[in-house]
Amino acid sequence: MKSLSLSVLLLLLSLLITFIDSSLLTLKPLISPNVNFKNGRYLPVENGLIQFDWSGFTIEINSLQFPNNNFSMIVHLSDAGNWYNVNLYKMSTNQLIQQEILATQNNNGKIVNYQVNMKWLNSNRNDLYKIEIVKRTEALFGIVSFGGVTFVNQNSQPVNVLINNNKKVNNDQEFKIEFLGDSLSCAYGNLGKPPCDFTASTQDVTQSFVTKTAQYLNVTNFNIECWSGKGVVRNYGDKNTTSKNPYPSYYPRTLGNDVKNEWKFSQFVPDLVVITLGGNDFSTAPRPSYEEFSTGYNKLIDYVFDRYLPYKGNTLKMVLVCGPLSMDCYEGFSERVAMSRKEYGKTLFFLSMHGLLTESDDIGCAGHPSVKGDTKMANLLGKFIAGNVISRK
Repeated sequence: MKSLSLSVLLLLLSLLITFIDSSLLTLKPLISPNVNFKNGRYLPVENGLIQFDWSGFTIEINSLQFPNNNFSMIVHLSDAGNWYNVNLYKMSTNQLIQQEILATQNNNGKIVNYQVNMKWLNSNRNDLYKIEIVKRTEALFGIVSFGGVTFVNQNSQPVNVLINNNKKVNNDQEFKIEFLGDSLSCAYGNLGKPPCDFTASTQDVTQSFVTKTAQYLNVTNFNIECWSGKGVVRNYGDKNTTSKNPYPSYYPRTLGNDVKNEWKFSQFVPDLVVITLGGNDFSTAPRPSYEEFSTGYNKLIDYVFDRYLPYKGNTLKMVLVCGPLSMDCYEGFSERVAMSRKEYGKTLFFLSMHGLLTESDDIGCAGHPSVKGDTKMANLLGKFIAGNVISRK
């Protein structure tokens, strides 16, 4: 096992996150109408728990009032090494007051308690606050079980948090995007400075090109189903030209790591689907033929269109993207697939990012885009969607 770099060690030491043995606390977790789940698929399970594993899944706790400005939040999780951004917002201005990083350990399937310390200047105790817990790492780290949150004071005693039960806003009419992809969409290594290997600490999907594209378009309601190393028909490094379980075998699942529970597509109906795949198919030899690749890609495209046909009719828009890495646009295969479709130029579109990342700091760990590179990709894709896709009726 390689030793951690000094920068990673310093980061870990600086985190205001404390792991607490579950036997030390017997606190009732907070689960209420103000605890919302968004931007990702999840599965309700026994004992009031929910499970999730896709990137960007967000636990949102709304309309909180605190008796003081010095407290801790206990997050009850069973995890295996995922990282999260914990964001505190003032609701009246949507101002980010504080952000902390929660790095979990492998808990061997047990629910344990992670403590996140919160300190900020609270000018008015009548102010309402919102907390977001955002999963920044990808599904390959495994399934997470969430059992609620608890608020405690400096003496680890429960804090009486006032929950203002505001009526939920119906967001069914909001524009929605679904992003399908591989390591590019997952933000693989985007926080690192090369030379560096990928670790959970170098990945933050909130800084990925897909999240930044949604922000460019002022879209807050989006799902991400991505898995590094997966291809349309061939996964990275496979000894054959096609793989047993490429990306399309994972997409129908509620949880990427669970083959038993298929996702109910009526639960999230996007207006736009963006697919960024193909780089892993061709990054190493042996490479699939165009016939193999196009057959697999067309099956995936048909599957996505068919799943949403009962809810969107023929109005669903789709963009196929080939990324900026050297083999992402191999032989123009993805573009050829797009142009062969009857929907091309109407409801299906294609964008190439080939040659976009030209500066050394566009690259993070393991030859993947840095946050700067992700920003360039998002600006290109966001502008393309705004000008060529959304604008078309």
